[in-house]
Amino acid sequence: MTHTPLRLPAKLAFGLGDFGFNLVWTGTSLFLMYVYTDVFGLSPIVAGAIYALALFWDAVTDPLMGMIADRTRTRWGRYRPWIAIGAVPLAASYVLAFWNPGFEGVALVAWVAFTHCLLRTFYTIAGIPFSSLQARLTSDANERATLAGFRMMGAAMGGLSVAFVTPIMVSRAGPGAE
Repeated sequence: MTHTPLRLPAKLAFGLGDFGFNLVWTGTSLFLMYVYTDVFGLSPIVAGAIYALALFWDAVTDPLMGMIADRTRTRWGRYRPWIAIGAVPLAASYVLAFWNPGFEGVALVAWVAFTHCLLRTFYTIAGIPFSSLQARLTSDANERATLAGFRMMGAAMGGLSVAFVTPIMVSRAGPGAE
């Protein structure tokens, strides 16, 4: 069986997708716990418990989303609709996860738990189908390996962008900036 190779723009777009997902993933991984404890003032135990709650939530929603996506049948495919549906709410929930509307005490804990679980829900809605898309784009093992390379490059670029650019942005526009 012969396979039509994927064109370079498709491979670049796939890598760009993981760039975007890793902006959110790395930002959350590197900075959200700091924001919860040092900016919002939550105790590390409470912040850690919220992270644990969100991880348990992921343990339920990730396989569920995989089953839903695999059963989806549209003219756009199984996964693309979910990626499109989840993209804007993912971006909005990312902003909400880093925003304190002025709550304190129990209201703040509830807000942080809600926004963290919301962020992980929309990451799941868009991310699980995106992760599954690679196997659907081509059945050729060499093309899949090439796609994996583009994806990893996009992921690395997204992660490095957050790691290097966020501290600069905070120093220029964050609290105490002139």
